[in-house]
Amino acid sequence: MRKIALSVAHSRLSPSIINGFSEYALSLSLSLFCYEVLSKKHHVIIFDKSMFEKGTSYSVALSKNIAQINSFAPDIAVEQHFNAAKNTGDYSLVLHSSSITSKSLAEKVSAEYSNSLATIDRHLLADAKDPRYSGDAFIYKTNCPAIITEPIFLDNKRHALYIESKDNLMKIAVCLIRGIDNYFKTDGDC
Repeated sequence: MRKIALSVAHSRLSPSIINGFSEYALSLSLSLFCYEVLSKKHHVIIFDKSMFEKGTSYSVALSKNIAQINSFAPDIAVEQHFNAAKNTGDYSLVLHSSSITSKSLAEKVSAEYSNSLATIDRHLLADAKDPRYSGDAFIYKTNCPAIITEPIFLDNKRHALYIESKDNLMKIAVCLIRGIDNYFKTDGDC
């Protein structure tokens, strides 16, 4: 049985509202659906920075969240985002570290987005240290292969319309689940 950490993007106090959507609420919904499916064959815990927020900064909450994830000692860690982007991003993005295992996990998830999310034209993999993207502590400070997924960019009107359907949110979750399963089938013992 594998151990999977699902981390919710943002928090209740800083939910990141874009085009009327709460990135936090979407990420939590996606995490809960993934939990229902993945926990049938893996040990899964959802981590939420909101529990650390009261009376502290977001960066302190993030650090505490990462420490909690590391104490769980997962085989992989995934954080889901539905971000805004400069010039209304028209792609899905999976950020990974420079480690081979992190990149392999990202490739598996990105391949599922490419195969299943027909409404999204481009699917990009990026090392979080690439200067075009801001490096993320979640990826580099977790003690396991970790990725950040951004399958939808909420500032893109077409993406916002797509995510209005709960069925489409479930399609995104299924892509993530398949990508994780494919990683464990082929690379999980790296």
